[in-house]
Amino acid sequence: MTLVEDPGVHLLYNVSINLREEVYNEAPEVFDALAEDILSPLDNDRMAALQGRVSVDGDEAQVVARDYLLEEGIISE
Repeated sequence: MTLVEDPGVHLLYNVSINLREEVYNEAPEVFDALAEDILSPLDNDRMAALQGRVSVDGDEAQVVARDYLLEEGIISE
């Protein structure tokens, strides 16, 4: 095994929403629509930009996530 230096490459991650089955079953249509609203705008470019705000710019993940949800109109201030 050889220790390799981190070249600073940022990996893109697939995103998903995880819920307990019993919670999901309470309102599957609502959760499906919410998941679509949150996930559909997250293409590779958007994910890279959001991840860059955290890993490069040093923004807090919670702030980046909140900004994203505000920009998409999923939440309001």
